[in-house]
Amino acid sequence: MNFSIEIDNLRTQFKKQRFINERDYLKNQDHTIEINEDDEDEEDNWILDRLQGLDKIINNFSPLKKQDSYKSTIDQYSQFIFKKKWHLLPEYHKMEKIEEYINKTIENTDHQKKIINEFKTLIFEKKLNGKKYIIYDESIPEITSIPALNYNKDTGKYTIKIK
Repeated sequence: MNFSIEIDNLRTQFKKQRFINERDYLKNQDHTIEINEDDEDEEDNWILDRLQGLDKIINNFSPLKKQDSYKSTIDQYSQFIFKKKWHLLPEYHKMEKIEEYINKTIENTDHQKKIINEFKTLIFEKKLNGKKYIIYDESIPEITSIPALNYNKDTGKYTIKIK
């Protein structure tokens, strides 16, 4: 799949939608536009000219695709991004994968929030780039384990240990 072509298609569709929105706005205003060639009202003529121009522009664009295609394109792009090695992922994507793993692993929502916030700090401080802290399988884009996350059976709490 060529993502640059998909991005160009999305850009084109968004531009077309912008012109459609402008045309609808101008048509729905409280103007009483009469097509009268003797009329010298500049505002009405300007609006008529703009509406005709917008119709020409809109008709020259290719037809809009369904909204589902946007979502599928973005999902495919996300899957492409997550196929990178852990140390090459942007911080945002690292946090997304950590949140998925924590939500599957830890049942207590209070512990989840606390651990996720601690991981967020460590990610943005760039302290979790090595494989010894997070084991990430890029073939299935998931974190398989986090050796730095330890469970204390006595207290029932999770802690993060980084050397």
